[in-house]
Amino acid sequence: MNLEENERLAELIGIILGDGNLFDNGRHYVLGISLNYVRDAEYVNYVRDLIKNVFNIDPKLNYRKQSHQVEIRVFRKEVVFALVSKGLKTGDKIRNQIGVPEWILNNRTYVLACLRGLIDTDGSIFLNKHNKIIGINFKNTSIPLITDFKIMCQKLGIKTSVITRNEKLRKGYKISIQSKNEVAKFLYTLKPKRWIHHFRDLINILNKYEIIFEDLFKYKREKCLRFYPKKLIHEIKEAFPQFF
Repeated sequence: MNLEENERLAELIGIILGDGNLFDNGRHYVLGISLNYVRDAEYVNYVRDLIKNVFNIDPKLNYRKQSHQVEIRVFRKEVVFALVSKGLKTGDKIRNQIGVPEWILNNRTYVLACLRGLIDTDGSIFLNKHNKIIGINFKNTSIPLITDFKIMCQKLGIKTSVITRNEKLRKGYKISIQSKNEVAKFLYTLKPKRWIHHFRDLINILNKYEIIFEDLFKYKREKCLRFYPKKLIHEIKEAFPQFF
């Protein structure tokens, strides 16, 4: 199987680097991506459709009701080999300490897509209560990957913090985007798919801490709103009438 190097594959590789794995024991070959089907139902569908688009294969969904996890799986040797040929590795990601493939790092469009996949899986939004500023964290156990995250942000003109050890994640590291202009630029540029579905939670946070939506997204605010679903725009208008 020959995979075309394109934006869709770059995003899928970002997702795999975040919440996925490749298994190969010489007899069984599996691509697996683990997501929360309760919290991220729409994103599960998005990833499933992305896999189908890239490989022209319908993945299997294995639900674990007790943990609310769903494993999106493809049991194909050629799929695993094709992804390895594009820079991924089979086996334990912590032990492998894998980073982002060079063909992605050398193309701005692919960088953007891969970052979207990474932030949708291993990224999170946090609130600096003292400054009333929303920030973005990216955490991972691979130092090459978190270093590549910083490099890719730099390629897009987005400033990040220094890389630090994450005390809550054994052998892990984290990097943050904390300036409100940089956060707004990051969200506007990448348009994370999973976070769009959680925008209601962000609205609740903003309301709770009296953060002005206009201040948070003042970076090209009109363009920043174009990618949100209309039903969410309606809720934003109700929550922030002064913004419109």
